Amino acid sequence: MDLRLDEYKKEGRTLVDPHCHSHFSDGSVQSELMLAYAKKKGFNLIFMDHNDIRAVQKHHKEMNCAVPGVEITSSTYADFLLYFYNLSELEEYYKKHVEPNKISNNIFNFNRTRLTNEELLLTKENYNCKIVLPHPHGLKPKNSHVFFDNNPGLLKHLDAAESHNSALREDRNLLMKTWVKKNNLTPIVGSDAHVLETLGSALVVVEGFSTNSFLDSLDQEKQLIINHPHNKHMRKSSFHIFKNNLKLRREYGFRFR
Repeated sequence: MDLRLDEYKKEGRTLVDPHCHSHFSDGSVQSELMLAYAKKKGFNLIFMDHNDIRAVQKHHKEMNCAVPGVEITSSTYADFLLYFYNLSELEEYYKKHVEPNKISNNIFNFNRTRLTNEELLLTKENYNCKIVLPHPHGLKPKNSHVFFDNNPGLLKHLDAAESHNSALREDRNLLMKTWVKKNNLTPIVGSDAHVLETLGSALVVVEGFSTNSFLDSLDQEKQLIINHPHNKHMRKSSFHIFKNNLKLRREYGFRFR
């Protein structure tokens, strides 16, 4: 870990991994173990499970930086990170908009829902939340920068976009960093951890110690990238994502549509 972490903590700042996945979606680690690991290493985390909020509901009260969140995939495969100011609003949004629009599929469907990009971007009209674009230069079909390049007027609905994602190769992170800067978007980082080895590999340093301190300061946060995972961890993470998606489909008997 970076030696500056102790300095940041002494200054009363909070270290947060704002993008990680538990066993409730396609992560390979139980949420309890993730929290214990983060506590031992001296940082906090935000569960951003794919189309699932069970980890958030289970651990919301015990998390130091308890930001309720969820990662939603649109009908055209673009991912969006939705961070809410309170759990009740997330639960209401999830019940009304996410659950009815889940797509059952016995093929690897990238967690797609029936929600359009536009519908997801307009969430803030009815809910008090922040919308962040993860990995805009991910591999197809997760290269959501193409959609925004073709629809630049919709960029205004984003509160931030990832300029670094530890699950991606460095060349893609460089493309993301350039794209975020070019479009005057607020940069943010995230580990996108699906295995324990990559959890905390990208941290945000937050002033203060509350949900609001993370969300209100998205446009002025100091970000710290540490412990970028080696390729062996990236390969392990990719393998577990694929394996866990197949397991979910077997367990829940998803049908092809």
